[in-house]
Amino acid sequence: MDAPHREPIPPDLEIRTEAPDPIDSDDSDLGRPLSTPPAKTPVPPNRLVVLGDSLSQGFKSGAIHETNLAWPALVAGQMGWAAFRCPDFPGPAICPGQPLNIEALIRAMEARASRLPLSFGREMVTLTEVLVQIKEYWEHGPGSENPSNSEPNHNLATWGWDLGDASKKSLAWCQTQVDSGWLGGLRGLKSPIVAHSQERSAARTLWNDKLKPEDTNQVSAAKWLGDQGEGDQPGIETLVVELGANNALGSIISLEVHWSGDGFDDIGEKARRGYNVWQPKHFKQELDELVPLIAEIKAKHVVWCTVPHVTIAPLARGIGDKPSYSRYFSRYTHYWIPDSEFDATFSPCLTGQEARAIDSAIDAYNDQIKAVVIAARSDRPQRDWLLFDMCGLLDRLAYRRYLASPDSRPTWWTKGLGPYELPEPLRMLTPRPDTRYLDGDQWGRTQGGLIALDGVHPTTIGYGVAAYEVMRVMQKAGVDFDGKDVNDPTFVESYWRSVLPADTLIDREPLSLAEDVELVKILNEQFDLIRHLVRQAPV
Repeated sequence: MDAPHREPIPPDLEIRTEAPDPIDSDDSDLGRPLSTPPAKTPVPPNRLVVLGDSLSQGFKSGAIHETNLAWPALVAGQMGWAAFRCPDFPGPAICPGQPLNIEALIRAMEARASRLPLSFGREMVTLTEVLVQIKEYWEHGPGSENPSNSEPNHNLATWGWDLGDASKKSLAWCQTQVDSGWLGGLRGLKSPIVAHSQERSAARTLWNDKLKPEDTNQVSAAKWLGDQGEGDQPGIETLVVELGANNALGSIISLEVHWSGDGFDDIGEKARRGYNVWQPKHFKQELDELVPLIAEIKAKHVVWCTVPHVTIAPLARGIGDKPSYSRYFSRYTHYWIPDSEFDATFSPCLTGQEARAIDSAIDAYNDQIKAVVIAARSDRPQRDWLLFDMCGLLDRLAYRRYLASPDSRPTWWTKGLGPYELPEPLRMLTPRPDTRYLDGDQWGRTQGGLIALDGVHPTTIGYGVAAYEVMRVMQKAGVDFDGKDVNDPTFVESYWRSVLPADTLIDREPLSLAEDVELVKILNEQFDLIRHLVRQAPV
């Protein structure tokens, strides 16, 4: 086995010694109130529209399935807005969603355990059967048919897409990827994962009867919705832009860092070159191209989200003991590789310096996003653009980085911006949910709960926390939540009473949690599942 190749860190990247101060949702205007409050106007017909990636689409445990439990749908529900449209991904009954629902697969194996007492044999037989059914459903069955969307969806988020994809990848492009290449026509297990699953998901999300496929992308679909207001009134009440995580996420999935270079802004070239962390100057170039397109969308309020520090996700697990007073471990590898099997010379891993560089690049992305909001609120005329600090929220929840490591905490931890206080219904759970990888024993969950079984995406309660903080930002902008105050304890209690039972990993955790890591290891050794989640399609 060859030693991992390590690219040098770009010399002009500013390496940060500390994470930036989190920005509370109450401060979403960044201390710059509008000189003239927005005029009272009729509520636009499209109350919430979202441009984003997997974190807004509702991806969890290796699949996009329950989009009705994504944070935008949870927010729309609390607004009392039943007209909110999002795509659905039903899939075969045994394992709904795509590309592979790890939780559903585990439950299918548990249901058949009595038939096959040998664990490995049971896993292989069930896995083979499930993969065949999933491929057949999405490539040749009901999942291959176009949905019946007369108008664009309100949740336009698509898993795996980065900042530039929102305006460059069209519905026609997605359809071309699905229809082209030798993978599309195979059946059975010659190609074990759904061919072009990312593009199939995007096409299902973008499909509508109002726009031509070649003219349909996330931005243009949102623009069409923005044009549906009466007269010159905006057609969107709140537009949320949550993009950028996939400009860095590939690094912790592959455990290799490939800094962006020539062709970073070309759909085909960036895929061929395998870029997985954008240099800040390249991120800024794409952000500068996106901002005027967002400004053209007729929305009363626009909420921009910061990019989370992807190195906090438990997919990349710190090895050994963290050096004193450092927020980074010396090495990070995938959570299914135990310390006893890890070899720093040959095992896939990131170094602590690489993790710090990735986070420093993300800090630069977020500085640029904050500057966009500040500029909009300072321009004449001013625009009601706000910030949701998703990065700061995750930092305040980071268990191994800060909560369990007091000497690693940043200076802002003691300035009233310390750990995020989970709502009482979550604090009452035993054990209290955290950002570690979900684990358990015969009595149930022993750790984790905020991150699902793919080690990257939130569980339903994790999305619930994000939804609640977005609601606080929107209420500050004047959005009505069915006459309720989202900060009122009775609202909080009622909200979590509806969210908690919907989280099957918390409410009805699998019986074999202790064996789940081994299954994920098999999926990645045999089928490279996790890397598939941010694979860019060949063009």
